[in-house]
Amino acid sequence: RVHGDLTLTRNLLPSPALVLGELCELMDPAVAQLWLAQQSWTYLAERLVLGYVVLRFILGTLVPLLTSAEYRRGLVAAAIKFLRKNVPGAAGAVAKEQQKILDDIERNVVGKDAVTERVEKFREIPAKGLSIDKLTEIIGVLKSGEAQYASRKAFGGIYHEEGLKVSKATMLAYQSFTYTNALYPSLFPGLRKFEAEVVRMSAAMLCGDDEVCGTMTTGGTESLIMAMKSYRDRAAALFGITAPEIVIPATAHPALNKGAHLLGVKLVIVPVDATFRADMAAFARALNANTVMAVGSAPAFPHGTMDPIEEMAALCAARRIGFHVDCCLGGFLMPWLKRLGALPGNFDFSIQGVTSISADLHKYGNSHKGASVVLYRSKDLRKYQYFCATSWPGGLYCSPSFAGSRSGGCIAAAWAALVANGQDGFMAAAASMQRAFERTVAGIRAVPGLRVIGDPVASIVAFTSDEFSVLQLADEMTARGWDLSRLVMPTCVHWAIGERQVELVDAMLADIAECAQICRAHPERAKEGMAGIYGMAGTLPDRTIVDDILTGYMDVLLKA
Repeated sequence: RVHGDLTLTRNLLPSPALVLGELCELMDPAVAQLWLAQQSWTYLAERLVLGYVVLRFILGTLVPLLTSAEYRRGLVAAAIKFLRKNVPGAAGAVAKEQQKILDDIERNVVGKDAVTERVEKFREIPAKGLSIDKLTEIIGVLKSGEAQYASRKAFGGIYHEEGLKVSKATMLAYQSFTYTNALYPSLFPGLRKFEAEVVRMSAAMLCGDDEVCGTMTTGGTESLIMAMKSYRDRAAALFGITAPEIVIPATAHPALNKGAHLLGVKLVIVPVDATFRADMAAFARALNANTVMAVGSAPAFPHGTMDPIEEMAALCAARRIGFHVDCCLGGFLMPWLKRLGALPGNFDFSIQGVTSISADLHKYGNSHKGASVVLYRSKDLRKYQYFCATSWPGGLYCSPSFAGSRSGGCIAAAWAALVANGQDGFMAAAASMQRAFERTVAGIRAVPGLRVIGDPVASIVAFTSDEFSVLQLADEMTARGWDLSRLVMPTCVHWAIGERQVELVDAMLADIAECAQICRAHPERAKEGMAGIYGMAGTLPDRTIVDDILTGYMDVLLKA
């Protein structure tokens, strides 16, 4: 219906106010006039709302689409996921390609001529127990497969040399307390002493006062998850927070992702800046009323960079948020480098805003796998780590960490490592490793085409290339016996430096320089071997495809 200046079709989307005005005019002209008088204001309000919606769309969708590679990757991933589910044959085609990759992985990782093929397979318990001589034979064959590790060209997560004084001390302690269990402190009083003193010595090393306390755990993953549990439970008990959030940089260890999954905590991941340290502006924006914990790394495992711990801790302290320093990698290296004046910043309990720290003894602490400590500013925070069951028919039960029974051997070996090393031993080792680290950084920067990632401070050197495939370089180094770790987002490789690698710097740098020249001359090799697999894994937008590949990889490793 058309009436004067009013036309229901004058707008592509007529407003409800116009429609009602027309209807009212049919019934009562006076009411219609009132509607018409109000129409200009209603029209303006509607346009303001529409403008707000459009602006939100532009800021929330178009701007990220144009400026954020991560956002674009997410959209592409969503599109691929949709196609996999809805396009006939797509899922099967993806599965076929995944299987090809898994076959490549099995050839590269397991291999048809692996040392494990030279000994008998056991798919069920043998009817008759093997003799000690037979066991010795099998174990000897399997140990012979560690030639690459024995050459020291492969890191393997082992940070110290066996056969020396500290190794002998830890083996003595481990063997002496192999058949003990920390769940029964009254039966094994030595274990209680060992654990309490390991915690106390670790706290003192990290500038903790007498109030700093903690527990031992089986490794960095458990230490981080225990800290997450403590902050989550404390926030629920004291502040009634039922939707807890934990803020971490993108380079933080995935043990935190695992913990968030297990504990039902929302993980808020903030980007890193151009130096691969936590972006402070993004970090500040991420903190809110539900944040129960924030984390910084000293150093971060991927690139050896250290987050701005002092600034992060100060910001958290001002907002009364717990701040945890993940020192799992460098916990028994960084304190000695600090004393040597080799670090660009501080990271320990001397910073007031630091409320907890995790540090692995089985890395630069020279202990056996697995041993770590998680330390807290006070008992008021540590108590939320404990688990107690008071209504179990089996009796009163409590444990300080995830595990119930705990290996006494690992606890004893950790204590022995600290007291056998002494401060003098730790300082000497730290100085030696840092010299090797600095020579490695300088040497890689001197190789044409290579670029060091960020500004590493200790332990880890990561590097990439804008001129050739650095993953291909890793494969070329593998052929020469070296084992460089391959990383993604960004694509790079890294090398970790422990006491076993100190004397290999010159040889490694010479091989890196030669392999870089090979990569320039033969770029076609970049699609072969592990370079092709990691290159694909690093660029796939749909990370669920990579999840499936990793799941298959675990299945390959566990195949008997």
